[in-house]
Amino acid sequence: MSIPSSTSTESTYSDDDTYVGHGLYRQNKQFYAKQDTFPFPPSNTIPRTSGYEHSISPNSIDDLEDTHADYPVSDYISQFYNDFQNRIIKPPDQFYTHAIPPDEAIQIPRSTTPGIERVLIHLLDWTSLNISKKSQSKYIHSWCDTSLVTSVEARRLIQSFFNNGYSAIIPNGSMTLRVEISTSKAPSHWLFNRLFPKSVRLFHYVGMGFPPPEEDRIFMTEAQSSHEGWTSLKELWNTLHPAILIFDCDKAAIVNNFLMGTKNRRNSIICRDSNTNSTNSYSSNLSINTNNKSNNKTNNNSNKTNNSKNKITNNTTNNNMTNSNATNNNMTNNNNTNNTNVNKNKNANNNSYSNIVAQNNEIDNRNNRDNSNKKNSNTDVNNLDNISDLNTGVDGDLLFAFYACAKNEQLRIPSTLPQNFFSCILLSPAEAFSAITSIKVQDLKMFEQLLTIFTETIAMDTLPTETFYRLFRSNPTIASLWQRFFLAQRLMHTFGLHSQSYPEMKDTSEHQLWYQFEYTLMSTSNCTYSNMNSNANPIIKLSNMYNITFDGLDYPPQYVSAFMASFLQVEEIHKDVLHRIANFMSKSPQNCYTMGKVLNFRNFNDFSKIFLSNEDYFTDWSCVLSGFLLVAPSLTNMLSKLPTSDVIKICTSPNYGDRIKVFLLSILVTIRDRQSHLICSFNPETTDKILSLIFYSSPILREWIIIFCHSSSARYNSDANIIGPTGIHTITMLLLYENRKFTRAIALAVLTTIMTTRSPEFNETIMRCALKASIDGSHIVRHAFLLCAAIYMKLNNVSINENEKEYELDYLIRKDIQQFTNTNTNINLNNQQNSDQQNNLIDKQIVPQITPLLKFLMKDPYEENSNFAKKIIESIETMDLNELVALQNEYTCYIHKMAHTLLFSQKCSKYQIHQRYCDNFFSDDQLEQFELIDTNTGPIVAIAFDYSHKTFCTASANGIVAWGENRWKICENNEAIQAICPLSDLSWAVVSNVGVVYVLRDGLEKPIDAFMPSMKPPTGKTIMLSSPDSSHVYISQGNNELLVWDIEALLMIDRIDVENPIKLMAKINEFLYLAFENGVVVQLNTKTNDIIGRNEMHKGQNIVRIGNHNNILFSATENGPLFFWEDFEFPRQISDEWNFCNDFLVHPIYPIAIKTNEICTLLQLYEDAPIELQTNRKHTCTCCCFDGNRPLCAIGYDDGFVSVWRITKPNEQML
Repeated sequence: MSIPSSTSTESTYSDDDTYVGHGLYRQNKQFYAKQDTFPFPPSNTIPRTSGYEHSISPNSIDDLEDTHADYPVSDYISQFYNDFQNRIIKPPDQFYTHAIPPDEAIQIPRSTTPGIERVLIHLLDWTSLNISKKSQSKYIHSWCDTSLVTSVEARRLIQSFFNNGYSAIIPNGSMTLRVEISTSKAPSHWLFNRLFPKSVRLFHYVGMGFPPPEEDRIFMTEAQSSHEGWTSLKELWNTLHPAILIFDCDKAAIVNNFLMGTKNRRNSIICRDSNTNSTNSYSSNLSINTNNKSNNKTNNNSNKTNNSKNKITNNTTNNNMTNSNATNNNMTNNNNTNNTNVNKNKNANNNSYSNIVAQNNEIDNRNNRDNSNKKNSNTDVNNLDNISDLNTGVDGDLLFAFYACAKNEQLRIPSTLPQNFFSCILLSPAEAFSAITSIKVQDLKMFEQLLTIFTETIAMDTLPTETFYRLFRSNPTIASLWQRFFLAQRLMHTFGLHSQSYPEMKDTSEHQLWYQFEYTLMSTSNCTYSNMNSNANPIIKLSNMYNITFDGLDYPPQYVSAFMASFLQVEEIHKDVLHRIANFMSKSPQNCYTMGKVLNFRNFNDFSKIFLSNEDYFTDWSCVLSGFLLVAPSLTNMLSKLPTSDVIKICTSPNYGDRIKVFLLSILVTIRDRQSHLICSFNPETTDKILSLIFYSSPILREWIIIFCHSSSARYNSDANIIGPTGIHTITMLLLYENRKFTRAIALAVLTTIMTTRSPEFNETIMRCALKASIDGSHIVRHAFLLCAAIYMKLNNVSINENEKEYELDYLIRKDIQQFTNTNTNINLNNQQNSDQQNNLIDKQIVPQITPLLKFLMKDPYEENSNFAKKIIESIETMDLNELVALQNEYTCYIHKMAHTLLFSQKCSKYQIHQRYCDNFFSDDQLEQFELIDTNTGPIVAIAFDYSHKTFCTASANGIVAWGENRWKICENNEAIQAICPLSDLSWAVVSNVGVVYVLRDGLEKPIDAFMPSMKPPTGKTIMLSSPDSSHVYISQGNNELLVWDIEALLMIDRIDVENPIKLMAKINEFLYLAFENGVVVQLNTKTNDIIGRNEMHKGQNIVRIGNHNNILFSATENGPLFFWEDFEFPRQISDEWNFCNDFLVHPIYPIAIKTNEICTLLQLYEDAPIELQTNRKHTCTCCCFDGNRPLCAIGYDDGFVSVWRITKPNEQML
């Protein structure tokens, strides 16, 4: 099996010739196997992971195309069997924890964000304000008091203010930052040219001295007439969009109606085009180019411009302007998004935009050609999550706007402050904050950190998650502007002004956290980072305060989680906060979702530092990132540069703990599941390193190693000559005996994946390895088996054969794996054969018989499994292999996700059941009825207390199981519950009359799982027996077999033939006692499963109960007497015979018994003093039970009521 190394080698075939697994390629949506080529790269292109490379020589391709080798398991079992037997075995972690993934996924924007190529600042020329020292003593603009400086100096200071302000928030990238200040005296229209195709412009309009804007135009040019100097917003929009707009002027928000209308019109175009064009939802990259000629209508001064070929031509007239220029429109649909760029330009007062239009047209046409030439990459069928991209269609979608005031407000700023105070807040927030609050800011770094922490917390508390990510987790410049805008809302509110924005959002100026923000800054007024210790640092004090709430609550408020996420950027507390977040996310997937909504994904992409950190920090980082990927799989777009080779080295190194390895493997698997199928190189050294760790690892790490191996095996061309010698099919067959169900399911998925069209014999070997999964207790494993069987039947052209004989159950269990590896299934395993005959049969190959297993699975309790088995039987010949492979890929990704979810399910209970009858209730030993409870479930047929002594559990004739606040409707289609038994960890097993066993857990509305314990149908009443000190459950279905199930693993571990149908069972220490229907009682050693004693004392009698009393077996027949079995051969009679009874139950410790008939009677052994346990209702007793060793009993009745009694403890002399 190949483990892809750091750089996977992609296929050189075209999109229509794509490898999809099983040796198959897809062409024109059909599968086929290549016969003339084999996609192995040249040796010099094979990536390395451990310094050794291996490839198949191109000259040997012919030898690999068709192989008839079957690579039997018997050839490889000796290499792995000893390691398998000596593997690390622990109780399966969190078996009863049901993996419940979050209801929705968080959509993360892609990492590619457009650069801000230019900042355009438009304001009235300072000299045009006509301000003199005589007319006005003070006029502050951009913190510059113009009455104290010359015009030249004022211009320089104002320009420096904008330059420095934007340079501080726009990081230097590939584009050189340009801050251009355009004044009304010299409008430079060339500034609107777009120099880079994937970029945006920031347009900052300062309207001091200009008339207020109107709904469809703004004033940009100083003019003599009031009708001149206006610029249409449409005209400005066409040259700026996409852009970030800032309007610092009177009535600023009045232009918002135009922006919203433009957005709505654009969306209508997208909807219309998406309805008109039939596209593939997974691979749409359409470029629509329709040639239309546009005519220019001229009046007076006629300026002719070059006509462009466009899809849409818009001729508009602005006010009295009659000269229209041609419109250039290019409509492109890229990634299911239509991006419309419309450039419309006008001439007015000899200030024509013709040159701008021509230049923009040239750039847009070039971009359109580039986009139309791009091919959309194939999308894996598993990538079903929609990715919310902030910059989807950079040329069309990106638009933010900030307004200094509402549309009906005028800026009335005190003369002591800058008249463009809104701009000052955005570009110098610390100085603006100090000017309003009089709180002196000593340290700008601390101010910026606190501003980020509080504004992001406020935003998370008030904004939808999608909007929050769009504003605060996209471009750093955009996030900084939005943080400062929130502060602007707070400060402008001081003057009664309401700063607004696009997109519109709730006003946050009065949010409760602003008071805490101001108080925190007050405490830092005399502190800086250089002179603060941990005790005086207000950020550390703030984090300590929120740590208490975050750690102490299962569901902390949303703003607390946002605070914790923001604290990650503070270096002094980063490690501590990360550790707390990791612990919080480990508790449940919902906690991962809570943190995923507020975490900044950019904090997790510096891999070089992480790999060099200490183990504790590395573990927390891996945990948080893995949990983040669980709820936000689109984050994988940010992790494409993850050094896979380094991760594999860590996972194979003994210097790292299991937690790190498991989380890292889950990260790699999540990334691969989001990618298209690649053809990876084969590296046997890496394969050997990974596979050799399987049986030397803990169960949880073993599970993720095989999941990682499966994610690799799905991405290279399977061939028996390469796969067979590795013995991977033998390893995965052994993993079908693992306790963890996801390990077994993925092992089965590996077997399915390595099947190939070129080797039917090897496919048969693989299918024989998979047979045991057909009787697995997990419905997930059984469904994986059905997919495996269906794909095998299609690859090997196997049809349904009604003459195939049913399998012996012992063969499928394979208690001796080496003996039954390849044995003929027609052999009766109970026949005595010498070892030579058996050894000769080991290598006898037969075609696996699938039909009997499919018929058995048609009775599966899960409808999707039974329907799928039925479909295979009825129409396997007509089923499409393409569809089967797609189902296989989809289902295995689902298993990956469920296993991933289980890593973060430490606490997934819906609610924790409380103890109803506390120990202090038994301080008084007088007989008392505690309560009579109506379960409202119908007649009670079974009752028992759980092992944790919480409360009783009942099963009704209506198929309802009631336990505390839990209600489960178990049986459908006229099924009836026959028995219940408690399990560990607040769980229950319930069996119906059709033989289906259901596993229930507190807090979960549906069963954890359900299964048929045997291939034989039940012939009588099914009984179950469990014990608190073991995970084994013994099941008998009224026939001559006893089934032993590891209920925590959902795995049948043994089957025992008995002489007669079993009626009753009891377990005492390591011995199991069976009472047959004919009255015979046998003693069985549970360590060897051998019958070591047999007693016929009750033969021919009707035994109503056997059980444990002080580690001694007791037995009672319907007419008595009671026997204690201190000596199994010679039991001792305790009582005289009695009249008929339905049941006779003896307390595990006290010499007390309950005899049930229509009325329950409490008896003290060795005394003749019966007490009837009557209630105030007329009903008939149906069942009863004791609560372990406590003096408590519960009685069920035929009307659904349950009475609970404290029983009288005998005196010490009797004990």
